[in-house]
Amino acid sequence: MKKFPVFAFMLLAGVMQVLAGGRQSGAQQTAQDLGPRGSGKAYWYYKYPQTVTLHTVNFEYPYMDYHDGDNTANNPWTRVIKDYLNIQIATDWIAGTVGDYSTKLNLAIAAREIPDFFQCGSTQFVQLQEAGLIADITDYLENNVSDTIKKRMASAPDILDTVTRNGRIYAIPQGSYGPLTEPEILWLRKDWLEQAGVRAPGTIAELETLMQTFMKQHPGSYGIPLGGGLDEFAWLAVAWDAYPFFWYRAADGSVVNGSVQPEVKQVLEVFADWYKKGYLKQDWMSSNSDTTRVDLMNNEFGIQLFPQWWGFVNAADMVATNGKNSYMEAFDIPSATGKPVRHPRGFDNEGYIVFNKNSKNIAAALKCVSFYSEHGTEIGLSNEELSERFYHGESSHIMPMIKTLNSTGSMEGYLNLKRVRETGDTSFWDNLTYAEAPGKEEYEKELRPYLEEGNTALGIGRFLQIYSENCAFDVSYKIDSEKRWVYTAVTGPVPEEVASYGSTLDDILREGFAQIIVGQRPISYFDTLVAMWKSSGGDHCTQVMNRVYGKK
Repeated sequence: MKKFPVFAFMLLAGVMQVLAGGRQSGAQQTAQDLGPRGSGKAYWYYKYPQTVTLHTVNFEYPYMDYHDGDNTANNPWTRVIKDYLNIQIATDWIAGTVGDYSTKLNLAIAAREIPDFFQCGSTQFVQLQEAGLIADITDYLENNVSDTIKKRMASAPDILDTVTRNGRIYAIPQGSYGPLTEPEILWLRKDWLEQAGVRAPGTIAELETLMQTFMKQHPGSYGIPLGGGLDEFAWLAVAWDAYPFFWYRAADGSVVNGSVQPEVKQVLEVFADWYKKGYLKQDWMSSNSDTTRVDLMNNEFGIQLFPQWWGFVNAADMVATNGKNSYMEAFDIPSATGKPVRHPRGFDNEGYIVFNKNSKNIAAALKCVSFYSEHGTEIGLSNEELSERFYHGESSHIMPMIKTLNSTGSMEGYLNLKRVRETGDTSFWDNLTYAEAPGKEEYEKELRPYLEEGNTALGIGRFLQIYSENCAFDVSYKIDSEKRWVYTAVTGPVPEEVASYGSTLDDILREGFAQIIVGQRPISYFDTLVAMWKSSGGDHCTQVMNRVYGKK
């Protein structure tokens, strides 16, 4: 990504040349996909005269607000693709969660029984490509993929590299929502903070003082939730410049695992102290997101570490249960070192869209992928129709096998809404479509109704994410503007030699960290854990990571 400002136009031309490259013998391009671009079968926006059926697989999207009668397999996206392209998307199976989806997909790969097209992760992509199960789509791209998709691929050369083998392309990278969605956030309950009469904490010492204040003013509450998976531990560890369960480059350029760095020992010492003082629940090891949400609704804490989408899943119920200002507001994680807090940033790609090598309808599947990103430009629907048909609830998320992301879209939408928030002026987008004015749809369909009419789940969620005085994207924007990132070293799939260990190495650390926090082991046990991790395969994994992703 850092290469793009230098090579943007040259790279775009190069990708276009690859996409339009000469047809090779054995390629699966068919006669109907050839010919001039811009219309007919040789263009991405083409309605087949006879219905084409494509098979895929999917998973249930959490918190989805469907229209009555709609579901994961039958929704506005499947219907509009049938209406405008005459392509029927048939879903062979639907997993209950993303984790279940990955498990079922692994079984399907092992059995060599994959559908026409689907979403997969980086490790699965490598397995599929090396097994010869997915298609080389290079010769299909020129006539069946829109310019928007091509430009997105060209604008991220490091991501495009992960799907390219010997100059041939084997998948459509999905991209990401960009930097605003990356940091974890410190959320503070608004009414409790106002009652305390203090500002948000700027140091870990001030955070601890705030825990004490909240617990004193709200008897029966505890300081901060921690789940058995130690997610919140890892999220707050950045305050000490520590990055557990994260591979990154050290100052000397070598790839290291953040869990075994000395800074983590300091974090463990503080969490063990908080456990003794009652700031953590005594049974925190059995806590999870569901039990924590119950505690939230029952007024048992007023401080939480959570991603930027806290408001979408919690705020509406919180306000309905506990009052108008009982929602939480977003703040940056305070520092324990006196230095600005840096946040881990992953590889900017959610996954890959791949195509069965033996499918007879690869061109049609690619047209569906283009339709997802281009639907507003070709079919002439109004903003109202677009919103109702494609973006009801969270329906833009429910078709991962066709979804690619505009990595600048969240930033553009945030900056437009920041302008509206600060000036009250919306005239600059009056004559623009939703596609042309990021943020306009969120304002008209979610924010304005919330501001004018009161509590709605989507409205208050968007308000806390992108529009309130202390919104999550304000925090993220400041972090990004100040370049306070620690980038992952893993810019592709986890090497098989590392993946073969499964969760074993992390489990050693999680179990040991938990024992230290609850006082079953002394803080010095951290050194023993590090030695165990190294001898159990950690040293080998580190060597492999440096061989694959270290300095070249």
